[in-house]
Amino acid sequence: MIPQILEAILPVFLTVIIGAAFHRFGWMEPAFETGLMRLNLNLFFPCFILGKVIGDPLLSDVGTVGWALATGYASVTAGLVMSALAARLLLFKQGQGQRTFTVVTAIQNYGFMALPVLVALFGEGPLGVLFLHGMGVELAMWTLGVMVLRGLSGAGWRSIVNGPCLAVILGLALHYGGGARWLPGPLLGTLRSLGTCAVPTALFAIGAVIASQARMEPWKFQIRTVLGASVLRLAAIPLVMLLMAHHLPVPVAIKQVLLVQAAMPAAVFPIVLARMYGGHPATAIQVVVVTTMASLGTMPWILKWGARWLGL
Repeated sequence: MIPQILEAILPVFLTVIIGAAFHRFGWMEPAFETGLMRLNLNLFFPCFILGKVIGDPLLSDVGTVGWALATGYASVTAGLVMSALAARLLLFKQGQGQRTFTVVTAIQNYGFMALPVLVALFGEGPLGVLFLHGMGVELAMWTLGVMVLRGLSGAGWRSIVNGPCLAVILGLALHYGGGARWLPGPLLGTLRSLGTCAVPTALFAIGAVIASQARMEPWKFQIRTVLGASVLRLAAIPLVMLLMAHHLPVPVAIKQVLLVQAAMPAAVFPIVLARMYGGHPATAIQVVVVTTMASLGTMPWILKWGARWLGL
């Protein structure tokens, strides 16, 4: 199974590295990087979601939809509690990265890195479930995550209204309305065609964003940050997510999504959150860079042993 997993994840990391290299060597204008991210979030990824959600038989079960949203929210909530306790044990102080460490370590890369790995291991069947799970993660990130960074008054409810979340809501409405039967074939074909651009452009943009943020912020590796984040994000939190998958009465598709999510490194977008809400971007960059690099080694083992334990 390890060779199969490596075959699935190596293209993901190589695409991220290529994006970082293009930024590092100045082969891409900063305005183009920003435009590429907006194009992906507002067009390619929503089209990808709509093309997969409409007509997905798994989403006809309301229970599956509810579990997908609930486990997404719960995984971030558990991560925030564990990271907050760890930040105190590691003697982080407010103003020196305590809140940022808590939020960035708690949120896994729930979309673009997880997507190709999930497809490589389990096919496209669970994709609709992954999108709903991701919506639960986003709800937690923009509510609890922003509360941790900024306080109770800073919850970013309006930021939940974005392209991917709106696409999930519209996709579910069209799915339950029988859209797969009455929507014109050329329209569905266009959505799916545009959607094929989503994953490679997103991974490329992730690499460029990491390289860009690393150059903008003066930072250096701190042992307590990189070790604490690595143990939490790549060991302790994955164990909790796998326990959820093992003990909760969830469908197989939810178990598959939770397994892949458990193996993911820290998400990139919380670096931007740290900038937006008065956090400590240098801490965020360390957590993202180190967990992303280390996950190349940990991901195959989490996926292998997790799949065996869950009977997948």
